[in-house]
Amino acid sequence: MICPKDGKDCACNVIIGRTICDPPERSGDEFAAMARDAERLDWLDDLNKKFNERTGTTYGWKLDWTCNRWALSDCNLPALTVREAIDAAMAERNKEKS
Repeated sequence: MICPKDGKDCACNVIIGRTICDPPERSGDEFAAMARDAERLDWLDDLNKKFNERTGTTYGWKLDWTCNRWALSDCNLPALTVREAIDAAMAERNKEKS
């Protein structure tokens, strides 16, 4: 896809037909909420990193369905960031639906 800003080839999301240079419009409140979510995820990863440094372990996050609830645990191998754990759970859930 050609970038509308500079006319060069650009990475794009084929599904919605937007280039990375042409993001959807967002309000200041939406950006603030996204930044706050990023802070939360970074905080969890920092907690896990400090725990691993203190204990000499290499655990990461896992988001798992157990009985009747979702559980985010920090004792997973391979070590995943919280974002990777969420992405893995989403991918597994989508695979189950199809």
